Formats: sequence, C-alpha cells, structure tokens
Amino acid sequence: MEYKYSISETVAAQTIITSRLDNDIKTNLNLSSAVYIGVVKKGDDLYILFDKSIETSEKTSLDNIVQTHTPVALLTKTRNIPFYPNPKDIAETFYVSTGSFIYSGDSVLTGIKEIEIISMMSPGAISYDIQIVNRKNNTIIAEQNFTNTSLTLNKFTTINTNNIPISQTAIEVLVKINKTGNANKVVHIDQIVFWLD
Repeated sequence: MEYKYSISETVAAQTIITSRLDNDIKTNLNLSSAVYIGVVKKGDDLYILFDKSIETSEKTSLDNIVQTHTPVALLTKTRNIPFYPNPKDIAETFYVSTGSFIYSGDSVLTGIKEIEIISMMSPGAISYDIQIVNRKNNTIIAEQNFTNTSLTLNKFTTINTNNIPISQTAIEVLVKINKTGNANKVVHIDQIVFWLD
C-alpha cells in the first residue's frame, strides 16, 4: 500500500532528505500490524510504502511526521579518530592527561560532530569528569561529568563547536575522579572516538 504526498504542499520545509525521513518514520511511527517498507521520491511526489493499509490513527501520525520533517542529513558516522588513553586508569582528583593526538583541522575534515567514550568508575566513587582540550589555544572542546560504574558507551552531550580547531593542532584528553577521602577508586577509559561526519 502506498501513501502519496506532494512535497511542496505537505512538507513545511518544502523539501526532504529521504534517508532522514525514512529514519524518522522507522523511529516515530508505531504500527499495529502493517510493515513499513520505505520512502520513494519522484520529483515533487513522495510515496511512503507499507505491506498493507495502516490504521487511521497511524495515518494521522504519518501525516504529522511528513509535515514536520526536518531536511537535515543524518550523522553517517563513517570517518573517525579513535583515541586509546595511556594510562587507562586515573585515580587523581585533579585533571591529569591521558594523552593527546594530532588533529588535522576541519579545513581538511568536516569537523568533530560527535564524541563517544567507553569508560567507567569504581563503585563507591562520586563521579568523574573528562575534558577534551584544543591545545592550540587551550580552549575546551567538550567537558562532561559521568557517574556509571560499569563499562558503558557514553556520549558527550555538548560540543563547543567554536573551539574545534580549523588548522592542525594537538587535542588532549584530561580526566579526574570525584571521591571522598583517599579511597582507592579509579576512572577507567578504554577508548574515545571522535566522529568527523
């Protein structure tokens, strides 16, 4: 079953990115029994395909998804810079370096879009902080506090794009643990990945 829309008349932005709309439908449309097949764009016509008719309430939700579609490309996550800290375990309550790497600058690449980290702290610690620093001008690209006590894939929720270097520089990773007394607690970092596009 296909549902046809006029992009210029239905979509508020009057344009679509099919991969983004496809993802929006997969993520936000709850179907009771029909199976979503995909999106096809032909000129101004948009066809959304299912294996059979969808319920009236589902069609209302689909209409809303199409109308409010934001034509922004999805993060493809194809190019990255993996960073392996050394040392991996940090016990200090003040920022210490776990290493640095050379960044080419977003005049060559597209810039840092997302930062993910596989890390944890010892149970009983309060939290830990990680800073990503542009050493060319000593500005903070990202800084975040974490509290997980099992090895977890975390994301930095905020990246200061104004501090991402536009020319070659060193980027340094600093870590500290927040704990009470002299307890033997550490932050453990397996890997940090800087996604570039």
